Amino acid sequence: NANGVILAWEDFRNGTTADIYCQRINGSGIDQWTANGVAVCTDGAIQYGPQITLDLGGFLVVTWSDNRSSSYDVYGQQLNSSGATQWTANGLAICNATGAQDGARVGIDGVGGYFVSWTDSRSGTSDDIYAQRLNSAGAGQWTANGVSICNATGNQGNPAMLSVASTGAYITWTDFRGGATSDIYAQFINIAGSVQWTT
Repeated sequence: NANGVILAWEDFRNGTTADIYCQRINGSGIDQWTANGVAVCTDGAIQYGPQITLDLGGFLVVTWSDNRSSSYDVYGQQLNSSGATQWTANGLAICNATGAQDGARVGIDGVGGYFVSWTDSRSGTSDDIYAQRLNSAGAGQWTANGVSICNATGNQGNPAMLSVASTGAYITWTDFRGGATSDIYAQFINIAGSVQWTT
């Protein structure tokens, strides 16, 4: 925005596994938070793939994939405008269902919370697309571990998301239900957690 940029990244400064750090830079290119960034998650496991969104109140949420429970799950953390973490130390589990969850995307819901979507292998047979809505405290507002956006035959992955304030979110993904080559599919989920288009 006009006041600068906020960045999140994977960081190996603490050893052989990546952590998540974040920094705010003003419009003149000067760091606004702790030199070399503030720690978002420094749990001893592997964290990767941070994604970030900034809400209208000046808070931001970072999501990432995290294997602290032996398989990858989706975690998130909120920071205030000074870079101080607001949720549980090292982040909250957004989805820790069976199987791996990764590739999370995050956007604001327009009423103080957030939409998150990700790739999910809980079925044990293929990758699917799931989503969750969080309130400002990071608590899930829909079914625990998220609602299914697409669980068609074949693998679905690489979700992208566009949130619509106070309404819901559009989610797109690559989809192999048709065979060896991928197609693009999309779904709209409303703010109550119900998909609105073709199943």
